[in-house]
Amino acid sequence: MAVKDRKTRKLRGSNHHGWGIQKHRGKGSQGGAGNSGWYKQKWCKYSKYFKDMHGSHGFTRHSSDKEINAINIRDIERNIEKFVNEGKMTIKEGTYYLNLASIGYDKLLGDGKISHKFIIQADSFSEGAKKKIESIGGMIESETKDDGGIIANDTTESSEKTNKTNTTEKDIAEK
Repeated sequence: MAVKDRKTRKLRGSNHHGWGIQKHRGKGSQGGAGNSGWYKQKWCKYSKYFKDMHGSHGFTRHSSDKEINAINIRDIERNIEKFVNEGKMTIKEGTYYLNLASIGYDKLLGDGKISHKFIIQADSFSEGAKKKIESIGGMIESETKDDGGIIANDTTESSEKTNKTNTTEKDIAEK
């Protein structure tokens, strides 16, 4: 076929060269199959409708099931009168008895100065709190589970069974 007889040559000047409104060779305007071309020829569509499709977006924090409410020795010292008036703390022979669970706390922390003798029942406590309370003649009692699942009151002398925060791995798994 001669050059002057070709269809494109004959229809030079018309908008579609005789192929209709669409492209001539199949899916030419699509620019690739699937998700190819998101960052090139399909960028307008991608940036408008599919912004969150690719890439990483933040992270998921896997936290523990139970949040630990902690209280410092400073806060207990500050609120002694309030706790005694509300009946959450008792006094016997100059010693203050306190159950942390009764005031809504799980852990005792050692920040602050101590000036009273305490016997405190707590699920867990820090080493600093233990040292401060024992230095003034007080004691921390904790409830830990034995191997048989029986709850027993342990004093701080037998706390070698537990880790630094006084909760065993078994306790954490059961919570």
